[in-house]
This record gives sequence, structure tokens and C-alpha cells, in this order.
Amino acid sequence: MTSSTPVALINMPFAMANRPPLGISTLKAALTLRGIRCDVHHFNLLLANWIGPDLYQQISDRASHMVFAGEWLFAQQLFDRKDIGDVEYLEYIGTHLRVSSALIDTFVSLRPFIGPFLDRCERDVDWSRYTIVGFTSMFEQNLATLALASRIKRRFPRICIVMGGANCESEMGEQLHKSFPFLDYVFTGQSDWSFPQFVEHVITNRQVDAIRGLVHRRGGVSVSTGRPEPVGDLNRLPVPDYDDYVTQLGAYRLLGKLPVRLQFETSRGCWWGMKQHCTFCGFNAETMQFAAKSPGRVVDELEYLASRYNTTEFDAVDNILDYRAFATVLPRLAERKPAFSLFYEIKSNLRRDQVRLLAQAGVRYIQPGIESLNTQVLGVMKKGLTALQNIQVLKWCREFAIVPSWNLIYGFPDELPEAYAEMASVMRWLHHLPAPRGSGKIRLDRFSPHWSNPEAFGLRNVRPLQVYQYLYPLRDEERRRIAYFFEYDYAEPRDVPSYTEAADRAINEWRAAETAGAALIVDDAGESATIKDTRMPGVTREFRLDGWKAHAYRMLDQARPRGSLVTDLQESRHGAPSEEIIDSFLACCVESGLMLQEQDRYLALAVRNDFDTNYREQSQSTFERSPHVNN
Repeated sequence: MTSSTPVALINMPFAMANRPPLGISTLKAALTLRGIRCDVHHFNLLLANWIGPDLYQQISDRASHMVFAGEWLFAQQLFDRKDIGDVEYLEYIGTHLRVSSALIDTFVSLRPFIGPFLDRCERDVDWSRYTIVGFTSMFEQNLATLALASRIKRRFPRICIVMGGANCESEMGEQLHKSFPFLDYVFTGQSDWSFPQFVEHVITNRQVDAIRGLVHRRGGVSVSTGRPEPVGDLNRLPVPDYDDYVTQLGAYRLLGKLPVRLQFETSRGCWWGMKQHCTFCGFNAETMQFAAKSPGRVVDELEYLASRYNTTEFDAVDNILDYRAFATVLPRLAERKPAFSLFYEIKSNLRRDQVRLLAQAGVRYIQPGIESLNTQVLGVMKKGLTALQNIQVLKWCREFAIVPSWNLIYGFPDELPEAYAEMASVMRWLHHLPAPRGSGKIRLDRFSPHWSNPEAFGLRNVRPLQVYQYLYPLRDEERRRIAYFFEYDYAEPRDVPSYTEAADRAINEWRAAETAGAALIVDDAGESATIKDTRMPGVTREFRLDGWKAHAYRMLDQARPRGSLVTDLQESRHGAPSEEIIDSFLACCVESGLMLQEQDRYLALAVRNDFDTNYREQSQSTFERSPHVNN
């Protein structure tokens, strides 16, 4: 099929400027395969050019999503009100979110750019060429998207304005359609099949109201056609087309100024969530079912993208790495020279050999979903992990030059307050390992178990974050249906700041020590091992382990029960002494911070001295990936 009726897809601020969106890039490829011309306009790059890429990334990548600075900047233009909660908003983010006055001044200084920016978006494109203009929206793109969409519709009423993306899932999309009449259609859920089908129907003047996953108007009333058709076999999806993004990087003079990483997809859904949904996680919305591309397709797609765009830098958008990848995709990627530089979200229940394989396959950055270093709290989260599992993964990441990005989350109704004093005590021995980027109280994300059934988790009075009322001058019910982030009260009062204060202080000390180069390194010579410890500022300690002690320390590289260790030692050629002497050695190692103990399990903490020295360079690189939970 060929058509002279093009489609425009729009990517507005504050989408990340150095990562082109996978969704609309894949939709462009799908339309191209159907013979339908499609242009993708990355107006986020235009704004990055105007205000500078560093400042742009400060807002899009590094500022907390709970501040909603990107939304506030565009609210005035959309609602055409000069007083849209400015004073209240700025006071709120300064007082409640502790945004610095300098950063607030920066936000205010950018406000005058927004009107001229939207004027430029209108002026630079011949919108009359298009029959359909579609916008993608996630995180802080809603108000920028709606502001430009309303302008285009006002000037060109015949153009069909559509909107989709994560901000349009379920009732959010339905309410956006109701509240903003200039939106002709809204796509909810995965639109891989529904949007190309919709385009074909529109340009051939066929009815669209039978297409699933669509919100449209019938008699002036917004009507949803229900969930979209499942994608099914991910191998049927086309390879994303990033041509427009690369062209516009050059046009906006951003080549070489942004650490560009292309997005790719190897799976959807969450295999762990299918077994046990983490209580705070709102990802996957109503599509938890896990599906993955074939290993051959994954490798071929990466090779194609690497060749076409001359890059080896890629981010997987998967919510969780397929556990089967260790036997399929990763060994094939490990054979590639030069290796890719990849990002993945993973579950941290990994063995040492699996972390090594990640590194060999080019996985340089991960989001391991650690969230806590206390087993009781992890149980409340339904993470299916222990504290020692999380800590040993951090250790192996340090050894194999993989940079983990993680936050500590607290404030769960059933957590034990004393868990945080215990964590603070543990953290003093972890200064040589990758520290959390930050910490904070849980928020309620739409679609999470906390949100869908708050009473079951000891939460009540769930309502949209207060900041929404300063951004959307709508009725309370409209805001509730549009919001993704929520706040709450505890059914049983608890003073979270008081019992987490020690842990927060310990995190700050940990981050400072990591920056200063704290180390705990074991030089394993076989029959003996030497451990050098510089975790305490200005203090260097050395320990020498000989014979069975060196062997025992080596065997505890992965956490294991005391009984298993004693049995293996007694059966080894090292001639271990009595259990009492072994217990004394373990107790001494725990007291010195060379090991951690959790009930009857022990974990050696020292990093092997043959670890990849590229870790520090990578951890200080320009890579930015904000942990998705409670960032």
C-alpha cells in the first residue's frame, strides 16, 4: 500500500534528549512497512538546543519526577492562565520536596522560553501536510503535549489529533480525552497493532470505532473500545527507525553534546511479577504477562542498529531481564568484539558467574531492584530476596565493572522500625561497594498493589500528589483519574523520619566514602590471602589469612550456611580444625567487617584484586539512568 498522506509523530519535552523514544520509532517503522509516510518531530531536542543540553538533562533525567518541573513550565501555556498555582507550586516544592532555591530560580528563569518555543514548533513545520498528528506522552510530557496539540487543532481543525503512551493507560487516557476536547482520539495500552490499523482506516475513510484500545467520541461522549489486541509474538514487531532523531540531532547542533544511547526491547511484562507482584511497583499496568523476543532476533536487531547508527551504546527498556537470557542471548553477545555497552533492569538473585557473563556480554549498567538491605523489609515488599543476596550482587558488580543504579526505599506499613538501625550498622562495612543514589519514603504508583488495594497494606486516604492541583486546574475527580503518582496516610500512625534517620545518615557517609575511593580488596594467592581495608577514612588495615582460613573466605564469596561451610572445610585437603575454632574465625571476621552474618549464613565482603579497573571510570561517566521506583 502506498499513500501520499503522511503522519506526524511528536516527542515533546521533557522526554530524555539522549534517548530517542522506542515507541514512536517502532510505530514509524510499522507505518513504513505499510507504505505510509511518517515524520517524527523530536521537539525535545529543539528545547535542549535552546536552553542547553546540560540544563535540559538536569530537568529531564536528574530532577525527581515528583517535582514535575517540566509540567509546571508548560501549564501556563496550556491553560492560558497567568496565575496557575505558581506561588503555591514553588512554595510546595521548596518546603515539602526540599528543592533548593537556586534550582527553583532556574525553573522560573526558563518560563519565558516556553511560549516562544511553542511558537517555533508551530512555525517550523508545515502542519497542513498532515492528516494525523500523534503525540507520545510519559512522565513529564503531558502538559507540553497538550499545549502544542491544542495549538495545532486550533489552527488546523481538520487534522486528526491523537495521543498515546504510558500517561494514557486505562482511565488516565479516558480522562485526558474527556477533559481536553481537542484530542480526537487517545490510545490506551500497547498500540503496536491498533495505531497502524487506525491510520489505514483514517486515510481510507473507514470507521475506526471497532479498533480495540481506542478512546473516541460518540454523540459528544468519550467512549473506550477496551483493551488493545495483545502483541503476542514480539518477533513480529519491526526494528525501530531512529533516522529522524539522528537527523535532528545534527540540525539542532547536539551531535557530540549528548551521551546518546539508543533504546531496544527484548521482552515485555515481568516474569517475577507474574509469580509475585512487588507491592510498590506500578510498571506493566495491566499487561504483566511476560513475553520475549527470540535470541536470534535480539542479536540481529542490535547488530542492525549498531551498523545503521554507528553506535554500540544501547538501553533495554525491558522491565526485567529474561532469566533465560543467561543460556541464550548473553553468551552470543559475549562473543561480539567490540562488545556493546548495554543497560538492563534485572532481578538481583544472581550468581557470580551470571554477573560475570553480564559483563562479558557488554552489560555495563544495571538497575538491580535492590531497594533494601534488610530481609524483613524485602519480605514486606515481596521482592523474593535476602539482604545478603543484594549485597553480594553489589560486590560482584564492583568486581566486574558493572555500575548498578539503585535507591533505598522505606516507609512500608509492616516494616520493623529497628530494621533501619540494623541497616545503618551494616552500611558502615559496605563503603567499598556501589552506594544507593538516594533514599526516600515509598509513594503510591498507579497500578501497584499498594494503589489498587491500599487497605490490605495498612494505607488509607489515597489521593493524587498535592502537586497535581497546581498543574491541572480541573475538578478533583478529573485530577484523580489523570494522576499517576499518589500520596496516602497510614492506617496506624508511624514516625518514618525518626526511625530512618540513622540509615539516611549512613547512606550519606557511604556515598562520601565511595567517592573518596574506599576499598576492601583480597589478594588471593591460593594457600594464603591478604586483605587490604581502607574503608575508614585515614585508616589502612591489613589481614592475612592462611590455609583453611583463606579457603573458608574464598568459599564465602557467595553467601552460604555455616553448616555447609563447616562440612566442606572438613572434607577439604586444608585440614580444618574443630567447629569451635571455625566459629571463632567467623565471629572474628564479622566483628572486623570482613564478613556479614544473617542468621546462620555468612558472606565475605572483600572484592577480588583482579576486578576490572574500568569500574571507576564507568561509574563516573555521563550515563544517567534514574531508578524508576520512587525517584
